[in-house]
Order: sequence, then structure tokens, then C-alpha cells
Amino acid sequence: MQTQPFNLQKSPEIDIILEFIKKLHPNKVLEPGANFGRELKYLEGIVPHLYGIDLNREKVQFGKTYVKAEFRIADASNIPYKDNKFDFVYTDGIFAHSAPEKIKAIMDEIFRVSSKYILLVEYVGTHLSRNTVGNCKQNTWIHDYNKLVSGYDVMTKYNEKMFYGTDCFQVILLKKEIKKREEFIFVHEVPQERKFEIKIGKFRLGI
Repeated sequence: MQTQPFNLQKSPEIDIILEFIKKLHPNKVLEPGANFGRELKYLEGIVPHLYGIDLNREKVQFGKTYVKAEFRIADASNIPYKDNKFDFVYTDGIFAHSAPEKIKAIMDEIFRVSSKYILLVEYVGTHLSRNTVGNCKQNTWIHDYNKLVSGYDVMTKYNEKMFYGTDCFQVILLKKEIKKREEFIFVHEVPQERKFEIKIGKFRLGI
């Protein structure tokens, strides 16, 4: 009989994540900071390939038995997967529990491994402190997510604050734009010499 995790109460963040997953139909989904896979468990049967990373060895080992997903012990600032591997990467509170000096490295890695969508579901305070940027309580930080994502080549598909009880979450869905190298072909006729030059990118071929 499978041991159950400590708290299986469905959180509002899971409903948000499920809503986007069902609309976008991703094939490969990664959650950095997945813990034992509480959110990933709800995606079973909806997403073909699930992945999670976390630094807590015990939680990762439990996650391997609890969720049909590939789990690895890894830091979100150094994700052990190749560029553009996942068409959907989401976070649920990983930034809220990451100190300011680690935020840029984590954000860079999330954008690196995503080929299409990035969903941030992050705690930004209570009704009374939702405009505060800084350390709001022990091991929890409120970051300026609009500023953080502004430096990346993405389209913002959704950006709203949602309130549940006294808590406030910022939900941002971004679509990554991968720029492919464009090769332009120019054919130039050289008068009198009856020669042609074909230019492909930086290369020239004389005919």
C-alpha cells in the first residue's frame, strides 16, 4: 500500500496550473522545485511526459514512487536538461522561497529549458502587504515579477493577481519566441564579366 504525503489538500495554485495545462495541451512539462510531486500528481493522465526536480533527496525519492514522472535531485539554478526540452515549464512558489540573489539564475534556467510556455504562480503577499517588495516573512520573499520577466524575449499571454482568502498570488503566462537563424539568398549579376554571385548568409559562391 502506497504511503500518502503529509498534506494532500488541493491548493488554489493547482487549479490555476490545471486550467492552463488543459487549454494548452503540452507534451513535456517540468516543475522546478517539485518537492514530492503534489502538483504533478494532478497532471497524470493529462500530460504525456512529466518531470520534476528538487534539492530535497528524501522528497525526490518519495516522488519517484508517488507520481509517474521523471524526478531528479537538482537545483533550479542549474537544471540538468538540454535547451528547449520542455514545451511547458511552471513554478509554484519556488521564487517566493528563493533569496533575491538566486532569482536571476533560476529564471535564466527556466527560460533556457522551455521551448514555448512558462507559467509563474507565485505568492506576492496578503491583502495588507501585496504591494510590498522584500522579505515578508521567514524564508519567503516577494519579488517584482513584472520587472524580472521584462528582460526576456517572450510574449505575455496572461498577467493577473488572484486572491484566495488573505493570500495574493501573481499568475503570469509567457510564450517564448525562439528565433531561428535566417538565411537570405541574394543572386547578383556582374555586368560584362557574365558572372553571378550567390550569397547564403555570410558565404559567397561565384558562378
